[in-house]
Order: sequence, then C-alpha cells, then structure tokens
Amino acid sequence: MAQELKYTSCDHCWNADSLGNHRALVSFEGTGKIAKVKLWWRRRDEQPQLKRIIVQDAQTQKQITNVLVLAVNREFGEIVFEPSPGKGSYYIYYMPY
Repeated sequence: MAQELKYTSCDHCWNADSLGNHRALVSFEGTGKIAKVKLWWRRRDEQPQLKRIIVQDAQTQKQITNVLVLAVNREFGEIVFEPSPGKGSYYIYYMPY
C-alpha cells in the first residue's frame, strides 16, 4: 500500500554517530510476525549496500535484532524485520557516516 511521504528535519533527535544520518518512521499494523518495508530515497553515497541498516522500536528505543536487508541501492532499500513487540511504530536508520 502506498503512503504519502512526509519529510522533516530534526537536529539532535538521535545520535547520528551511532545510528545513522537519516531515519524513517514506519508503522506496522499487521497481524503477522514479519514486516516488510520499501524505502524510497536518493542516496549519493558510494556502495550503499555495504552500509548498516538499523531497525529500532520507536516506543522503547530497543534495537530489533531479527532484520534481513533484501536490497539496498541508490534508489531504495527493502527491509524485512520481526516487529517485536508487534503493532506500532519503528525507526529505520541508515546512511551512517
């Protein structure tokens, strides 16, 4: 299902040194144990597929450890993760410098 993307800027909302320069907020409202997200971006960095992707529960700030990155390139990233504790919001951090 396509969603309208809202872009905002926030200084000092998270530690970019350890998490990444950018983050996406995604919502999981499903009933299953697997969430799949496709993030559209315009990355100018070289070899984005070699850089970390971090998924974090937005409420508890706990890192989700069961994550599989299906594809990362300069146009998009496709990520599958186990939404623990379930329904809710998750941060996806990318582009660590």
